[in-house]
Amino acid sequence: MQHKQGVFESQMFSKRFLIIGFIFFYLSFLIATMPVSLVWQWTSDYVPQNNIRLSDFQGTLWKGQAELETQGEPFELEWRVNATKLLLGKLEVQLKVEQASLKLDGLAWVSVFRRFQIENLTGFVDDKLFSMVDLPRGTTIKGRLWLDSMQLSGNPESSIESLSGQARWSGGPVQFLAGRTTLSAEVPQLFADITSADEINLVVVDSNQQEWIKGKMDQDGWLNLQILQNVADVLKLPIQGGSQNILFEMKQKVY
Repeated sequence: MQHKQGVFESQMFSKRFLIIGFIFFYLSFLIATMPVSLVWQWTSDYVPQNNIRLSDFQGTLWKGQAELETQGEPFELEWRVNATKLLLGKLEVQLKVEQASLKLDGLAWVSVFRRFQIENLTGFVDDKLFSMVDLPRGTTIKGRLWLDSMQLSGNPESSIESLSGQARWSGGPVQFLAGRTTLSAEVPQLFADITSADEINLVVVDSNQQEWIKGKMDQDGWLNLQILQNVADVLKLPIQGGSQNILFEMKQKVY
């Protein structure tokens, strides 16, 4: 009798497990196939957008696209979610942002342990979008910045902990103020190498491996840049730096 009761309880447990599993996967299927435009209608009032506006949604939560606008510039946004990684507590998304002056493609993920990472970020940014960055007064830059295999990680609520990869500047005309004088020059192609240790380090060189810029960014988001004397020498600018071949230094809060 006890044996039959044990078998009966085991069968009931199996049935309950199957029912719960069916409900879970059924709800997951509904969420996965639900139009993302409908989801956005329900949730947009609760999502902080700041200076970013999202519209024209197409597809589903797992795979879709939308139009992203910030500072008056429109971008096409595409995403593809890795559903299997959600079972491991990680939201992993293949992202693509594109317009005529920009194209970026990379893999981003956020875990339940408050960690984020962007992997293999590649693409380019044209000078048209540099107006979105606070450049020094009187500075104009023409050209294209290429990014290759950039890696970024940190805590979404506090800091960037590591940044690495390579970048290339296409070269082009630059205009800037030196005191009260406006100077112009044709900048050659430049190459940047970014590495991370205790700080994030940046070195920019030309095709002859002469150093143009050195930089460091600390955990508090302060970027310190040193513009080296080679810049003035190669561009034949009437500027003379001080000690250690430093033309001038800049400090900028990045985040």
